[in-house]
Amino acid sequence: PRTVLVACARERERERRRGKLTDTHAHTDWHRRGMASAEAIKRITNDLEQIFEEEELLAFVFPDEEDITKMQCIIVGPEGTPYEGGFFLFDFVFPPNYPFKPPAVKILTTDGGLVRFNPNLYSNGKVCLSLLGTWEGPQWTPIHSTLSVIQAIQSMIMNPTPYHNEPGYEVESSSGESVRYNHCIIHETLRVAVISMVRDVLDGKFPDFVEVVEDHFVENFDRYLEIASKNMELDGTSFADPFGELNGTFGFSRLRDDLVALKERVDKHIEERPADSDGDTE
Repeated sequence: PRTVLVACARERERERRRGKLTDTHAHTDWHRRGMASAEAIKRITNDLEQIFEEEELLAFVFPDEEDITKMQCIIVGPEGTPYEGGFFLFDFVFPPNYPFKPPAVKILTTDGGLVRFNPNLYSNGKVCLSLLGTWEGPQWTPIHSTLSVIQAIQSMIMNPTPYHNEPGYEVESSSGESVRYNHCIIHETLRVAVISMVRDVLDGKFPDFVEVVEDHFVENFDRYLEIASKNMELDGTSFADPFGELNGTFGFSRLRDDLVALKERVDKHIEERPADSDGDTE
Protein backbone atom coordinates (compact mmCIF):
# COMPACT_ATOMS: atom_id res chain seq x y z
CA PRO A 1 0.00 0.00 0.00
CA ARG A 2 2.84 2.47 0.65
CA THR A 3 4.52 2.01 -2.73
CA VAL A 4 1.12 1.77 -4.41
CA LEU A 5 0.07 5.09 -2.86
CA VAL A 6 3.14 6.83 -4.23
CA ALA A 7 2.71 5.22 -7.65
CA CYS A 8 -0.95 6.21 -7.77
CA ALA A 9 -0.07 9.74 -6.74
CA ARG A 10 2.45 9.94 -9.60
CA GLU A 11 -0.13 8.72 -12.11
CA ARG A 12 -2.81 11.10 -10.82
CA GLU A 13 -0.42 14.00 -11.25
CA ARG A 14 0.44 12.96 -14.82
CA GLU A 15 -3.28 12.77 -15.61
CA ARG A 16 -3.89 16.17 -14.06
CA ARG A 17 -1.06 17.77 -16.06
CA ARG A 18 -2.52 16.28 -19.27
CA GLY A 19 -5.82 17.93 -18.41
CA LYS A 20 -7.73 14.71 -17.72
CA LEU A 21 -8.44 15.61 -14.11
CA THR A 22 -9.85 18.78 -12.65
CA ASP A 23 -8.94 20.30 -9.32
CA THR A 24 -12.00 19.76 -7.15
CA HIS A 25 -10.18 20.43 -3.89
CA ALA A 26 -8.76 23.88 -4.66
CA HIS A 27 -7.40 25.79 -1.71
CA THR A 28 -8.56 29.28 -0.93
CA ASP A 29 -6.33 32.33 -1.25
CA TRP A 30 -4.16 31.42 1.75
CA HIS A 31 -1.60 30.19 -0.74
CA ARG A 32 -1.63 31.05 -4.45
CA ARG A 33 0.25 28.71 -6.78
CA GLY A 34 1.09 28.04 -10.39
CA MET A 35 1.75 24.76 -12.19
CA ALA A 36 4.30 22.62 -10.37
CA SER A 37 7.54 21.86 -12.18
CA ALA A 38 8.62 18.32 -12.98
CA GLU A 39 11.40 18.72 -10.43
CA ALA A 40 8.87 19.68 -7.77
CA ILE A 41 6.72 16.63 -8.54
CA LYS A 42 9.73 14.34 -8.35
CA ARG A 43 10.86 15.83 -5.06
CA ILE A 44 7.38 15.63 -3.48
CA THR A 45 7.18 11.97 -4.50
CA ASN A 46 10.57 11.35 -2.90
CA ASP A 47 9.37 13.13 0.24
CA LEU A 48 6.38 10.80 0.44
CA GLU A 49 8.61 7.75 0.12
CA GLN A 50 10.88 9.12 2.86
CA ILE A 51 7.91 9.61 5.19
CA PHE A 52 6.52 6.14 4.52
CA GLU A 53 9.91 4.63 5.38
CA GLU A 54 9.80 6.21 8.87
CA GLU A 55 8.11 3.33 10.66
CA GLU A 56 8.17 5.03 14.08
CA LEU A 57 6.85 8.37 12.85
CA LEU A 58 3.51 9.20 14.48
CA ALA A 59 2.19 11.07 11.47
CA PHE A 60 -0.04 9.92 8.62
CA VAL A 61 0.13 11.58 5.22
CA PHE A 62 -2.27 11.38 2.28
CA PRO A 63 -1.70 13.30 -0.96
CA ASP A 64 -4.73 14.77 -2.70
CA GLU A 65 -6.30 12.26 -5.08
CA GLU A 66 -6.07 14.69 -7.98
CA ASP A 67 -3.02 16.79 -7.20
CA ILE A 68 0.13 15.51 -5.51
CA THR A 69 1.17 19.08 -4.64
CA LYS A 70 -1.53 19.08 -1.98
CA MET A 71 -1.64 16.74 0.96
CA GLN A 72 -3.16 16.35 4.37
CA CYS A 73 -1.26 15.13 7.37
CA ILE A 74 -2.37 14.04 10.82
CA ILE A 75 0.37 14.60 13.36
CA VAL A 76 -0.18 12.68 16.59
CA GLY A 77 0.73 14.64 19.71
CA PRO A 78 3.95 13.30 21.29
CA GLU A 79 3.95 11.37 24.54
CA GLY A 80 4.89 13.41 27.61
CA THR A 81 3.45 16.66 26.23
CA PRO A 82 0.05 18.32 26.72
CA TYR A 83 -0.69 17.28 23.12
CA GLU A 84 -0.29 13.58 23.85
CA GLY A 85 -2.41 11.36 21.64
CA GLY A 86 -4.20 14.21 19.90
CA PHE A 87 -4.91 14.01 16.16
CA PHE A 88 -3.82 17.33 14.68
CA LEU A 89 -4.75 17.79 11.04
CA PHE A 90 -2.62 19.94 8.73
CA ASP A 91 -2.88 21.00 5.10
CA PHE A 92 0.34 21.06 3.07
CA VAL A 93 0.50 22.91 -0.26
CA PHE A 94 3.71 22.87 -2.28
CA PRO A 95 4.90 25.79 -4.44
CA PRO A 96 5.72 25.30 -8.13
CA ASN A 97 9.45 25.67 -7.41
CA TYR A 98 9.60 23.22 -4.51
CA PRO A 99 12.06 22.36 -2.89
CA PHE A 100 13.62 25.78 -3.38
CA LYS A 101 10.72 27.27 -1.45
CA PRO A 102 8.99 25.62 1.52
CA PRO A 103 5.46 24.27 1.50
CA ALA A 104 2.65 26.34 2.95
CA VAL A 105 1.24 24.62 6.02
CA LYS A 106 -2.04 25.27 7.79
CA ILE A 107 -3.45 23.63 10.92
CA LEU A 108 -7.11 22.66 10.60
CA THR A 109 -7.62 21.33 14.13
CA THR A 110 -8.89 24.54 15.73
CA ASP A 111 -12.54 23.77 16.61
CA GLY A 112 -13.67 25.99 13.78
CA GLY A 113 -11.19 28.75 14.52
CA LEU A 114 -11.90 28.89 18.26
CA VAL A 115 -8.86 27.13 19.72
CA ARG A 116 -5.25 28.24 19.58
CA PHE A 117 -3.26 25.20 20.64
CA ASN A 118 0.13 26.84 20.89
CA PRO A 119 1.78 30.26 20.57
CA ASN A 120 2.99 28.91 17.20
CA LEU A 121 -0.32 27.36 16.11
CA TYR A 122 -2.90 30.08 15.55
CA SER A 123 -6.65 29.59 15.65
CA ASN A 124 -6.83 30.96 12.08
CA GLY A 125 -4.60 28.11 10.90
CA LYS A 126 -1.25 29.88 10.75
CA VAL A 127 1.78 27.79 11.68
CA CYS A 128 4.70 29.87 12.93
CA LEU A 129 7.89 28.00 12.12
CA SER A 130 11.17 29.35 10.82
CA LEU A 131 11.48 26.49 8.31
CA LEU A 132 8.26 27.72 6.71
CA GLY A 133 9.42 31.34 6.61
CA THR A 134 6.70 32.34 9.07
CA TRP A 135 9.02 33.02 12.02
CA GLU A 136 12.57 34.03 12.82
CA GLY A 137 15.35 31.48 12.95
CA PRO A 138 16.95 28.91 10.63
CA GLN A 139 15.28 29.19 7.26
CA TRP A 140 14.28 26.63 4.66
CA THR A 141 16.89 25.25 2.26
CA PRO A 142 16.46 22.62 -0.48
CA ILE A 143 18.03 19.97 1.78
CA HIS A 144 14.93 20.15 3.99
CA SER A 145 11.88 18.06 3.25
CA THR A 146 8.27 17.47 4.25
CA LEU A 147 9.57 15.12 6.94
CA SER A 148 11.70 17.98 8.30
CA VAL A 149 8.57 20.08 8.73
CA ILE A 150 6.59 17.29 10.42
CA GLN A 151 9.43 16.54 12.81
CA ALA A 152 9.89 20.23 13.62
CA ILE A 153 6.19 20.59 14.46
CA GLN A 154 6.32 17.53 16.70
CA SER A 155 9.54 18.40 18.51
CA MET A 156 9.82 22.20 18.48
CA ILE A 157 6.17 23.26 18.66
CA MET A 158 4.46 20.34 20.42
CA ASN A 159 6.95 20.25 23.27
CA PRO A 160 6.34 19.58 27.00
CA THR A 161 6.22 23.29 27.91
CA PRO A 162 4.64 25.24 25.02
CA TYR A 163 4.22 28.28 27.29
CA HIS A 164 7.87 29.09 26.61
CA ASN A 165 7.27 29.17 22.83
CA GLU A 166 5.81 32.65 23.26
CA PRO A 167 8.50 35.33 22.75
CA GLY A 168 9.33 37.04 26.02
CA TYR A 169 8.03 34.13 28.09
CA GLU A 170 11.29 32.23 28.44
CA VAL A 171 10.79 32.79 32.18
CA GLU A 172 7.36 32.62 33.82
CA SER A 173 5.88 36.03 34.58
CA SER A 174 4.26 34.42 37.63
CA SER A 175 4.90 31.06 39.26
CA GLY A 176 2.90 28.15 37.85
CA GLU A 177 1.77 29.82 34.62
CA SER A 178 3.35 27.16 32.43
CA VAL A 179 1.57 24.35 34.29
CA ARG A 180 -1.74 26.19 34.18
CA TYR A 181 -1.35 26.72 30.44
CA ASN A 182 -0.61 23.02 30.00
CA HIS A 183 -3.86 22.17 31.79
CA CYS A 184 -5.76 24.21 29.21
CA ILE A 185 -3.95 22.50 26.33
CA ILE A 186 -4.53 19.02 27.80
CA HIS A 187 -8.26 19.69 28.14
CA GLU A 188 -8.63 21.05 24.62
CA THR A 189 -6.48 18.29 23.15
CA LEU A 190 -8.87 15.69 24.57
CA ARG A 191 -11.96 17.68 23.62
CA VAL A 192 -11.00 18.86 20.13
CA ALA A 193 -8.03 16.83 18.86
CA VAL A 194 -9.22 13.48 20.20
CA ILE A 195 -12.98 13.37 20.80
CA SER A 196 -14.11 15.78 18.07
CA MET A 197 -11.57 14.45 15.59
CA VAL A 198 -12.58 10.82 16.11
CA ARG A 199 -16.25 11.79 15.81
CA ASP A 200 -15.51 13.57 12.54
CA VAL A 201 -13.72 10.48 11.24
CA LEU A 202 -16.64 8.24 12.23
CA ASP A 203 -19.02 10.63 10.50
CA GLY A 204 -17.07 10.30 7.26
CA LYS A 205 -15.45 13.73 7.22
CA PHE A 206 -11.88 12.43 6.71
CA PRO A 207 -12.23 9.05 4.97
CA ASP A 208 -8.50 8.66 4.26
CA PHE A 209 -7.70 8.63 7.96
CA VAL A 210 -10.42 6.31 9.28
CA GLU A 211 -8.35 3.25 10.05
CA VAL A 212 -5.23 4.98 11.37
CA VAL A 213 -7.27 7.21 13.69
CA GLU A 214 -9.55 4.43 14.92
CA ASP A 215 -6.68 2.03 15.54
CA HIS A 216 -4.59 4.63 17.36
CA PHE A 217 -7.58 5.69 19.46
CA VAL A 218 -8.27 2.13 20.57
CA GLU A 219 -4.60 1.42 21.24
CA ASN A 220 -4.29 4.51 23.45
CA PHE A 221 -7.78 4.53 24.96
CA ASP A 222 -6.63 3.66 28.48
CA ARG A 223 -4.11 6.47 28.36
CA TYR A 224 -6.82 8.95 27.35
CA LEU A 225 -8.92 7.84 30.34
CA GLU A 226 -5.89 8.16 32.60
CA ILE A 227 -5.23 11.73 31.47
CA ALA A 228 -8.87 12.73 31.96
CA SER A 229 -9.11 11.07 35.39
CA LYS A 230 -5.84 12.60 36.57
CA ASN A 231 -7.14 16.12 35.92
CA MET A 232 -10.72 15.83 37.16
CA GLU A 233 -9.83 17.83 40.28
CA LEU A 234 -9.83 20.89 38.01
CA ASP A 235 -13.48 20.41 37.01
CA GLY A 236 -15.65 23.47 37.46
CA THR A 237 -12.74 25.91 37.52
CA SER A 238 -12.03 28.38 34.72
CA PHE A 239 -9.19 28.12 32.25
CA ALA A 240 -6.17 30.18 33.25
CA ASP A 241 -4.57 30.84 29.87
CA PRO A 242 -1.88 33.50 30.40
CA PHE A 243 -2.25 34.56 26.76
CA GLY A 244 -6.02 35.03 26.98
CA GLU A 245 -6.65 32.81 23.96
CA LEU A 246 -8.36 29.80 25.56
CA ASN A 247 -11.59 30.42 27.43
CA GLY A 248 -13.81 27.91 29.16
CA THR A 249 -14.37 25.76 32.19
CA PHE A 250 -12.63 22.49 32.89
CA GLY A 251 -14.82 19.42 32.46
CA PHE A 252 -12.55 16.39 32.50
CA SER A 253 -15.30 14.18 33.99
CA ARG A 254 -17.52 14.95 31.00
CA LEU A 255 -14.64 14.28 28.62
CA ARG A 256 -14.03 10.93 30.28
CA ASP A 257 -17.68 10.00 29.76
CA ASP A 258 -17.46 11.13 26.14
CA LEU A 259 -14.39 8.97 25.62
CA VAL A 260 -16.16 5.89 26.97
CA ALA A 261 -19.18 6.46 24.72
CA LEU A 262 -16.91 7.11 21.75
CA LYS A 263 -15.02 3.87 22.36
CA GLU A 264 -18.26 1.94 21.87
CA ARG A 265 -18.85 3.66 18.53
CA VAL A 266 -15.29 3.00 17.38
CA ASP A 267 -15.39 -0.66 18.38
CA LYS A 268 -18.62 -1.13 16.44
CA HIS A 269 -17.21 0.66 13.39
CA ILE A 270 -14.08 -1.50 13.45
CA GLU A 271 -16.21 -4.64 13.59
CA GLU A 272 -18.02 -3.46 10.45
CA ARG A 273 -14.86 -2.95 8.42
CA PRO A 274 -14.67 -4.88 5.14
CA ALA A 275 -13.06 -8.29 5.54
CA ASP A 276 -10.23 -7.40 3.12
CA SER A 277 -9.18 -4.31 5.11
CA ASP A 278 -5.59 -4.77 6.22
CA GLY A 279 -5.38 -1.66 8.41
CA ASP A 280 -2.43 -0.21 6.48
CA THR A 281 -3.70 3.07 5.02
CA GLU A 282 -0.41 4.87 4.87
